[in-house]
Amino acid sequence: MIDFQCPECKSNFRTKDEFAGKKAKCRNCGSLILIPEIEASDAIAVEAEPEEHSRPAVDDKDWDEQERPRRRKDRPPDDGGISTLIPYTNPKALFSYYLGVFGLIPILGFFLAVGAVILGMMGLRYVKEHPTAKGTGHAIVGLVLGSISILYHLSCIGLMVVGIVSANKR
Repeated sequence: MIDFQCPECKSNFRTKDEFAGKKAKCRNCGSLILIPEIEASDAIAVEAEPEEHSRPAVDDKDWDEQERPRRRKDRPPDDGGISTLIPYTNPKALFSYYLGVFGLIPILGFFLAVGAVILGMMGLRYVKEHPTAKGTGHAIVGLVLGSISILYHLSCIGLMVVGIVSANKR
C-alpha cells in the first residue's frame, strides 16, 4: 500500500501498489495528484500496517478516465497571466479599451467614444459579477478615454456653433 498526501488540501490517502506513478483526482478538493512510486524500504514498512485504516484516493476503477487532468470548477485555468494583459474573458472591457483609443479620432471618434463608455460600464459590471474575470483596467481606460473624447467632440461642436453664430451677426 502507498501512503501519500494531496499537495493542495493536505488530505492523507492510501492506495494499492499497482497504482504507483499514476495520476488520481483528490476526493476532497478535486486537484490532480501524482501517486508516488514506492521504494523498497517503504514497501516493507507499509506491508506491516493493517489495511483496515486505508482510505482510497479514488475509485480503483476507470483509471484511464482519471489520467485526464481536470480543473476545479471554482478555479480558473492558469493562462500564464495573458488574461491580465488581454482580458479575453471580458470582451466588453477589451472592446471598450480599443473604442476609447480610436475614439480620439476626429469626427468619427465621437460615435466610437459613446460605444467605449457604454461597453466600459458593461465591462465593469461583468467584473463585479464574475470575480475571476479580468479587464477592470481596460474598462476604466475605455471609460476615461471615451469620456474625454466625448467632451472634446462636444466642445469642438460648441466652438463651431459659436463661430457660425458670431459670423452671422456681422
